[in-house]
Amino acid sequence: KIAIVILIIYISLFISLSLFRNPIRDENIYLRETMIMSEMLKQGEWFGNSAVGIHGFIFKLPVALIYTVTGPSVVVATVFNIILAFLSAVLFYYILNRVNGFKGWALVGLLLFIGGFEFVRNTPTYLRDIPVLFSFLLFLLYTLRYKNNWITGILLLLILDAKEHVFYMIIPGYLIWLFIDNY
Repeated sequence: KIAIVILIIYISLFISLSLFRNPIRDENIYLRETMIMSEMLKQGEWFGNSAVGIHGFIFKLPVALIYTVTGPSVVVATVFNIILAFLSAVLFYYILNRVNGFKGWALVGLLLFIGGFEFVRNTPTYLRDIPVLFSFLLFLLYTLRYKNNWITGILLLLILDAKEHVFYMIIPGYLIWLFIDNY
């Protein structure tokens, strides 16, 4: 129950902070690409021929679909990222609780996770860091728990789409783990 209260306070704080911000750095590129996707979806055209896949498109697609209804807004994109950050924190707590089994250490790990500088800095933005963290935690949970190769491949595709260099960092360790696990 403490973890739920902490996460609700966390998400409320960042949603309220997102109402008072402007896009920065790479966010302008991502927001422009999402707006292009939205406009093309409104016209009934596929956006594959446009330059929207430069930084991945899977995590931009839900925001582009919302833009077709609400119109372009930094707040919509930021709230989507905050929701992914919230789900990442829940997944992290679940993984810690499952691995350790002691809720106290899982709570301490959750506090360290949501209190980390990069997590706090990237949560109220529309950058690719939170989607890749969410994808990685899904991949980690699914690899530890279910071990279905098809779904693991799809989760690796999500990581590749979110941030390519994270995918290339994960693959060597995952291949070694597969070798050890199978032989």
